[in-house]
Amino acid sequence: MNKKVPSLDSFYQLLKGKVFYNTDYQSWLIECMRQATLPIHPKFSLIINEFAISTFTVDKIQKIPEEIILDEFRDYKYSTQLLDQIPIKYILNHVETFQKGEAYKAIYSDMLAVSANLFPELFEVSSFLIQEGKDMDMLWDMETKKRKKNTKKIDLGQLRSVFSQHDTNHTLVIEVLSQLEYSHINDIEGYAKCMISVLLPLCLEGKLDFRVADSFISAWESLNNIIPHSLWVMTINTLTE
Repeated sequence: MNKKVPSLDSFYQLLKGKVFYNTDYQSWLIECMRQATLPIHPKFSLIINEFAISTFTVDKIQKIPEEIILDEFRDYKYSTQLLDQIPIKYILNHVETFQKGEAYKAIYSDMLAVSANLFPELFEVSSFLIQEGKDMDMLWDMETKKRKKNTKKIDLGQLRSVFSQHDTNHTLVIEVLSQLEYSHINDIEGYAKCMISVLLPLCLEGKLDFRVADSFISAWESLNNIIPHSLWVMTINTLTE
């Protein structure tokens, strides 16, 4: 934290003690967030919570205007579909393990609570078990690690062509399906849409070889850990067409 900014401990005590006279908490909190460094101060989430509560109970404390928050991110090139592309589980895993969990320790529980509220489908038991099984396999399966490292980019036309061979080249289709989850995050949504539009109707009609069908289901479950919202929208749209 910048040394020019008063300590978090001091302002937390002021907020908690309802000391509001001539104290510009809004500007101070914005400056704190701008200057924050790792590991995040253990009082940070407590101060934000206390500030949020105070905006509802104390006239002298106003919430931070949305325009100010947007200005902080205006120079970054985020797409309008960013939320659907963010691998929430992997971010949580990074936050939990980075620097042995110390870097984000102060805000991890809050991040977990917010994520569980916004993305409850990510926290179902079956989803955890599937991911845990994959993580354990990767500890021992060097071929899986090699596959993840060497996954090559494929265009959607090629992918659709591969899926069209579901009757004649089971091995190729299964291999490609097993690699989808290791693709670059920017490509996964397009791959998932192609996979669902081609293979889901065939699977429901019983026209897929059982090995290809099993691989399709496994790929869908893996992608559900990465782009859950987009995947469900694609699936529902395909089912209702």
